[in-house]
Amino acid sequence: MVLRNVGRFVLAAAAICIWSADLLAQKVPSGVPAQTTTNNPTQTGPRAPSNAPAAQTGVNINTASSEDLLKLPGMTSQRVTAIMRGRPYASVDELNTRKILKPATLDRLRPYIVVSQ
Repeated sequence: MVLRNVGRFVLAAAAICIWSADLLAQKVPSGVPAQTTTNNPTQTGPRAPSNAPAAQTGVNINTASSEDLLKLPGMTSQRVTAIMRGRPYASVDELNTRKILKPATLDRLRPYIVVSQ
């Protein structure tokens, strides 16, 4: 009995490792900022916003294909369909005001999406 449970644990751990490796190997869509980590102990959080205008990087939700939208983290085919049906958008916040995305989901996607005409 103990050996059977240990075997199941080993199989589960191997599956998690393979799944994690697959996630790391996934291609990030062009225009999506790469997530990086820092080993600098003096840096405690995200950078403070500068006064310079930020360059718009990310996937434009008004013009992106369904494939590009599906590559975004946490995106499902239902969300992509809803986003594409609701086009055009004047701002990213319209995804919440039109009840296409919940506020928490929108906050997770905000670094990866932009709106431009």
